[in-house]
Amino acid sequence: MTGLGFAAPALLAALALLPALWWLLRATPPSPRREAFGGMVFLRGLRDERAEPARTPWPILLLRLLAAALLIVGLAGPVLNAPEAGRTGPLLIVLDDGWPSASGWAERQDAVAREAERPGAGERQAWLVLTAADEPEVLGPMTMAEAARAVAAAQPRPRLPRYAEAAGAIRRAGLEGEVMWLPGTGVPDTSGLARLVHALEGVGPLSVFRRAGSEAAAITGLRAEGPSLVAEVARTGASLPARSETLRVTARDGRTLTEVGFAFAAGEARAEAEVALPLSLRNEAARLSLASERSAGAAWLVDASARRVRAGLVTEGAADSLLTSNTYLSEALAPLALVTRGAPEALAAEGTDVIVLDDVGTLRAADEEALTGWVRGGGLLLRFAGPDAANARDTEDDTFPAPLRSGGRSFGGALTWSTPQPLAGFAEDGPLAG
Repeated sequence: MTGLGFAAPALLAALALLPALWWLLRATPPSPRREAFGGMVFLRGLRDERAEPARTPWPILLLRLLAAALLIVGLAGPVLNAPEAGRTGPLLIVLDDGWPSASGWAERQDAVAREAERPGAGERQAWLVLTAADEPEVLGPMTMAEAARAVAAAQPRPRLPRYAEAAGAIRRAGLEGEVMWLPGTGVPDTSGLARLVHALEGVGPLSVFRRAGSEAAAITGLRAEGPSLVAEVARTGASLPARSETLRVTARDGRTLTEVGFAFAAGEARAEAEVALPLSLRNEAARLSLASERSAGAAWLVDASARRVRAGLVTEGAADSLLTSNTYLSEALAPLALVTRGAPEALAAEGTDVIVLDDVGTLRAADEEALTGWVRGGGLLLRFAGPDAANARDTEDDTFPAPLRSGGRSFGGALTWSTPQPLAGFAEDGPLAG
């Protein structure tokens, strides 16, 4: 960077006209013509106390010349800390507009704007490549001012750069000149990157924009562990210092449900953030985001796999073991629901979403009434039949989906087979394929 520059240095040549201006300002006007006037006799004896100089005083002359010089310098467009004069040949600008560039997007736009402000940039041709476009292509030729406006209007895209496609477009264009590459933070080391670098080196001298101490962070996964959600976060960058971060949980209507703090240790590229919320609030979570990052990678949309229902399990008989059905019911419900056990009346009063009756026979009158009202209010009752349920006093009440046949079963007869029969195959284009 130089101390002072000019946007239009050619105008400074007007300073050579200052001597001519000095001569004009200094010139004495022509003497007045003498004419006889008869009334002069009345003016004799009058004294003129105000003297007029015959020439312009030198302080005033110097001030006028200084004002003219300042006007010329002002029209030349002085710029403090002006950038050094750049090259005048063609310039290829390669901008990574994927989500890893979002954290320093303004700095990348400013770098292109400064390049367009360099002396002599007005006559320079420029081409522009956006590496994360749907189909990267070489845009141009255009002026540097047009290239700066195109970069100022661009926005980071929610995808990674397509280096292989961009490299192919650059090779097909067959350009020659200088190259300015503005890569994203934590550029992935892929074969496409190597192809891009090779294509850029084939165009001409390559300069790369770097942000000191920059890194990019992204949410890479979300899993449910019991009553909590655990977000997996990763970061990339040239250096990985210790860093504190905040994970924000947002509801569908935009409300912030909670903010969880976590930290990366020095040199550590991965960390986890545990989100512990009441079940009602947890099921409202729609979006996780990093507070200090604004990119597509720093956001995670919560789907149905992270939500849980409240399930109640009602059992009778022996405790859990490999021989009891309630063991397998608990294991089946655990990935999908928070399971609690209790009496039907208590579970219905707690607002449970699903109540499972595992071979429960005759219900108490209070339990029967509570379950009936809870089902009519929208609750889901799942009832497994067994010996106790089949031998209940009344299997035709409202909590039984169908009457059960009591007594023993006879497994002999013409339809009996000696070996288990397999299930038939499902249609390949159906929902149960595979």
